[in-house]
Amino acid sequence: MTLKKDVVIIGAELAGLSLANGLEKIGVSYAIVEQKPAASASGAGILIHPSGAVALETLGVPFPGNDREWCGLTEMRFGSPRNDSIVKVPIGEVGRPVISVHRRKLHEILLTNLHTETVFFGCHVDSFASASPVRHHISLNDGTEIDTALIVVASGANTALRTDLDQPKLINQSSQMVWRWTVDASLPSQTGYELHDGQWRLGVFPLSEKQCYIFLAANRMSLNEAKQIPPSEIMARVGRFGPIGEQTANANFTGTNVLLHAIFQGPVKWEGNNEEILIGDSAHPMLPNLGMGGSLAFEDSATLVSAIRCTGLDRDAIVQRLTQRTRRVKALARQSSMYGALAHLPGNLLTDLKLHSLRLAPSFFIRSSQRRLYSEFYKAMERS
Repeated sequence: MTLKKDVVIIGAELAGLSLANGLEKIGVSYAIVEQKPAASASGAGILIHPSGAVALETLGVPFPGNDREWCGLTEMRFGSPRNDSIVKVPIGEVGRPVISVHRRKLHEILLTNLHTETVFFGCHVDSFASASPVRHHISLNDGTEIDTALIVVASGANTALRTDLDQPKLINQSSQMVWRWTVDASLPSQTGYELHDGQWRLGVFPLSEKQCYIFLAANRMSLNEAKQIPPSEIMARVGRFGPIGEQTANANFTGTNVLLHAIFQGPVKWEGNNEEILIGDSAHPMLPNLGMGGSLAFEDSATLVSAIRCTGLDRDAIVQRLTQRTRRVKALARQSSMYGALAHLPGNLLTDLKLHSLRLAPSFFIRSSQRRLYSEFYKAMERS
């Protein structure tokens, strides 16, 4: 079987599916190639910041819709095992909260507008050849042949098409590990919690009235060390974070087991080694300390679709548009790294000192900092 498509997307995760929605909206043909045998969401919960929500709206994604299987967060409470609310910080924007949603639900929303015949599950690229400067030929392992103008890699950092990013090496060099899962627990629907004790950091975010997303991050730990920690010890660690920790440590698991990930950050690169365009984690794997990874992926997709709408399937013009996002992505990467270092200041004294200092920060400064997280993307969308 030979197909002719304007765009081939490698990967059916958040970046790839959101891009497909945008292409569907503007009438550009596409095919998605995904190694997994069926549609599935990896991970537990995810935070969608206002810029990510605006990007999804631009892409024609019905998000978050009328379904109440998500929460709009307007406040973060930072604390320690002794006090879970040392400081309360507003998050999001007026009228645009930070959306906390289960990845499975978000995945379902992204698939709503797509046609199943456009997604090739259980497939990978066997060979790639340039038929001309503007056309490329892809052969899949199931015998499908696709002629296309653009190839977009949206399969995350772990892809053979991104050989300059040595993921195993970066994972082994990483010293920050994170465990993620979801549980049955009821917390205020507009409030997220992050508790610090120096080495460990606990995050608790409501996903609905009865479900929460939990992450436990450890600093100064290797992947081999993390793999040796049994689930019972992870729950014991969570239980030491006061009442919030005890409630979530003893809650029933829902939808996910405990997932362990090594956290690493890689270079920003919008072009692949051949003729590919990279977006999402493929372009800029990032530490998740700010919770902006998903939103940046959606921003990438919206930027790419806007470029296609304005310039057509001109790869160089599209890459130029994406390259204009480099400063924003690098700035957020730096902020994420700095926040991670601050969050894991060692010892109870430094932990309390940093949180009490944050409590003294003027509210206008905090609000201004929140707006700066999103304003550059808004301006870029207005210019396009």
